[in-house]
Amino acid sequence: MTTTEPPASAKPRADLLGAARRSRIRLYAASFTVDAVYFGFGILLPVHARQTFDAAPTTLGALGTTSMLTYALTCVFTGRWSDRIGSRPLYLGGLGGLAFVSIPAAYIAPNLSLLFVASILFHISLGLFWPPLERELSLLSQRRTLARSVGTFNCTWAAGICIGGLGGTSSYERLGFGWGAAVFAALTAAALAILLAPMTRLDPATRSDGEEEGEEDAPSSGRVRLFLRIGWAANFSAYFATQGISYLFAHIRTELGFTIERMGMLLLAINLPRFATFLALRRLEGWRYSFRWLATLQAIAAVSLIGLSLLETVPAFLLLLPALGMFAGLSYTSSFYYGLGVEAREGTNSANHELFLSLGATLGPLACGLVAELSPDWPGSILAFCGGVILVALLVETAMAQRARDA
Repeated sequence: MTTTEPPASAKPRADLLGAARRSRIRLYAASFTVDAVYFGFGILLPVHARQTFDAAPTTLGALGTTSMLTYALTCVFTGRWSDRIGSRPLYLGGLGGLAFVSIPAAYIAPNLSLLFVASILFHISLGLFWPPLERELSLLSQRRTLARSVGTFNCTWAAGICIGGLGGTSSYERLGFGWGAAVFAALTAAALAILLAPMTRLDPATRSDGEEEGEEDAPSSGRVRLFLRIGWAANFSAYFATQGISYLFAHIRTELGFTIERMGMLLLAINLPRFATFLALRRLEGWRYSFRWLATLQAIAAVSLIGLSLLETVPAFLLLLPALGMFAGLSYTSSFYYGLGVEAREGTNSANHELFLSLGATLGPLACGLVAELSPDWPGSILAFCGGVILVALLVETAMAQRARDA
């Protein structure tokens, strides 16, 4: 038996918009907290595997790939389920799984095999959380301000990743794995408390209010579908690179002699520019349905990674890694925004958005681990390989855009 979501409130319009805005703020706060946990704990897991169980690069890659494949498969179902039964049971269940099942399981895992199981449970919980929460954002937003809502949402979770990246490495250095896991479990429980009260959703008339004013400038359905597919392809390559580099940075930092805290600082060179890009895109409009914007940042990111593979110094990391963060910010926003613009398929398109993202994040760590094994004397080979993948994706996107122009 399926359930339906509660009807929108019958309050006066101004009160309804105010209540929806307060609901969005709670959603933003929870997304910040969960991504701080996701990225911080995501750093702790491979570092713990490397330091405690002496995991090889291919094992680290397999850990990332297994985890993200689990997330991808979970997202396939949860996005569609949220369109049918509602978002709330799914994202609350995901938070419960994070706080009370998966993080404690990782803490007590005595060997690599059980650490893999804990990581799988962690990513199942994330898959229950993210697509339904993204659909919830659409139901809390007016369509004419959806881009701003998406921008604010992206800024909050990206800020969480920045904090989590630094917090994960610092907690490992200062507290060890056990206390670090306890902190992240407590933070997830706090996010659950934030979202326990019901959300105030907008009725269809209020959501579409004012949309008619820009109707003549609205893109055709074919153009929306084209840019949605391009956004998926770009996002796949961006997260192939970011997750591959993040999971294998435990190997890179060992080879180059970086401390764990330095590793967190260098990963911040990806995550902070991604946050800044989200902040800028919230105000800018030129990126919408512009292949030139996306292709330019994508090409810069690819060339930067290839150049960095030959330099391998701290200043080079700080100078060139931000290009990957900016590209990841634009590709994520494009994929997410174009998908939420298709009414009645918000949950399904949110699932597809997360699916392509997580497929890239699934293949990236394993492929980078294999590259590292095949080139043990060149730690930068991982960076060059990721730059090449981004270039190949750009060629595919260019062909898609050209075929649409010729049609």
